[in-house]
Amino acid sequence: MTPPVKPRVLVALRPTGVEPPSLLKKAGDLADFVFAVTADDIGEEAATIDSAFVWNFRSTLVPDAIDRLPRLRWVHVAASGVDASLSDEVRARGITFTNSRGVTAPAMAEYALMLMLAHAKDLTGTLADQAEKAWRPRESRMLSGATLVAIGVGPVNRELARRATALGMTVIGVGRRARDGVDGFDRVVGRDRLLDVLPLADHVVIATPLTAETRGLIGAAELAALPDGAHLVNLGRGAVVDEAALMAALRSGRLGGAGLDVLWREPLEPEHDLWETPGVIVSPHTSSDFVGWEDAMVDLFVRNLRHTLRGEPLLNVVDLDLGYAPID
Repeated sequence: MTPPVKPRVLVALRPTGVEPPSLLKKAGDLADFVFAVTADDIGEEAATIDSAFVWNFRSTLVPDAIDRLPRLRWVHVAASGVDASLSDEVRARGITFTNSRGVTAPAMAEYALMLMLAHAKDLTGTLADQAEKAWRPRESRMLSGATLVAIGVGPVNRELARRATALGMTVIGVGRRARDGVDGFDRVVGRDRLLDVLPLADHVVIATPLTAETRGLIGAAELAALPDGAHLVNLGRGAVVDEAALMAALRSGRLGGAGLDVLWREPLEPEHDLWETPGVIVSPHTSSDFVGWEDAMVDLFVRNLRHTLRGEPLLNVVDLDLGYAPID
């Protein structure tokens, strides 16, 4: 009997060209893999590629090579956001996309909580005093009794809401639509109510993908609606927040501070004022990078690969009109 033909999977690598850990060990018997950093790395085998595993979520390999991938039917992205892998032509092809929703949610929730605590307890001030060997006791704020406005009610902010509630915070979620009974949230309102709830916020945490609806969602009007001294955390995508508006709010002193794990350009240019803006913590898009996260990303892809081979429904199917995989 002739053995079944293995599917051929294109793997979009990071610029270093390093392959995903244990991928071949875990799935080498399930598929043939073609590794590429750019479209130029794909040879004649492009015509036989069935699926793609976008290991580098910033990669534009799929849209760059789409006209050479006539058999491509499924793309799995090792991230929640799939924006870099989309184009009008990719959308028109009706390709199924899946993402890695939920894999890094607990880690990102902990990271957001860390940034909130660092702001409330003025950790940057303490570290500055330590560097100067200065003994300056002072009061700090509590998270207990404070209000968190969580923009996005996906896995990250659901994990965060449960933790924030346990600390005694009031948690208001802002989603695509209002909904009742979401665990950890005191209430969830639709985006049309954003300006109504921002004046209540001591902390705002953004954990939403970049879509046509969320690009520039937080601009001058939204920042002006916040109380003086409010704190902003962005773990979603940099472009959800308007760059000029945020810098103006920080320079004016109205915004108490910001914790930014995602930026408008990554890496952020060294000359940008943000690096030396008081009250700001900048980190290099690492909120999701817990020890073992790469293995967990590979494991989810392999599970979905097995599902395709057995003809079973895929996990985390992305609604391309929304730009993410909805929970409910």
